[in-house]
Amino acid sequence: CRLLGAGRDKTRFHGGKLGAFRAMEIAHAGAVAKDFTIDGCTNKLKGVAITLSAGWLENVRSTRNRQENEPGSNALPGGAGLAIFGGTATNCLFDANFGNAGWGYSTGIALRLEDGLVVDCDIRDNQMARNQQQGVGAYVTGGTLLACRIVNNYSTVNTGDSWGDGLCVAGGTVDRCEIVSNGWTGVYLTGGTVKNSLVFGHHGTGNIYAGVCMPSGTGKLLNCTVV
Repeated sequence: CRLLGAGRDKTRFHGGKLGAFRAMEIAHAGAVAKDFTIDGCTNKLKGVAITLSAGWLENVRSTRNRQENEPGSNALPGGAGLAIFGGTATNCLFDANFGNAGWGYSTGIALRLEDGLVVDCDIRDNQMARNQQQGVGAYVTGGTLLACRIVNNYSTVNTGDSWGDGLCVAGGTVDRCEIVSNGWTGVYLTGGTVKNSLVFGHHGTGNIYAGVCMPSGTGKLLNCTVV
């Protein structure tokens, strides 16, 4: 199965309110989806615009998607731009995605990575409109986030309940990434490994940690520059 657009600036899918559906689900090992923009999707599921569990996603922009409250909760399940459970996403842009929950920790507004590979992607300018969040840019529990740029993701409200405007890493591997100028906290690391990466330009103070926060857990920070 192949879905081939003419380019991110030429082919556009507009989702709208999707109810109990996602705009796009990619689940076959031989599937290829590339060269388009998907935007304007809204639902209450893990993965608003796209879910990827197998196959290949390339040169796709996922933008201006909005996550509503998870059913039975006021938290957001994560991944308004992309939720990935397998397969590969490469050379994609996840930007201007938005979450606005009532209470309960919301995880990964732009990207939720549970397994698979996300490589050479840009995750930027995503926003959360409340304080209880873990990873406005991305929430990583497994898989690999490789050579990506995570820039200018932020919560409009920051308190001691805000953990990782750039990344929240609970598992998996983050390698050779640039995590730059994401609100108050760059990386909240409770599990997995962050290595060979740059964390720069965050401005948290007091109990809101600026660069990298490593509470009790099994997270590893290896060969990184934090300034």
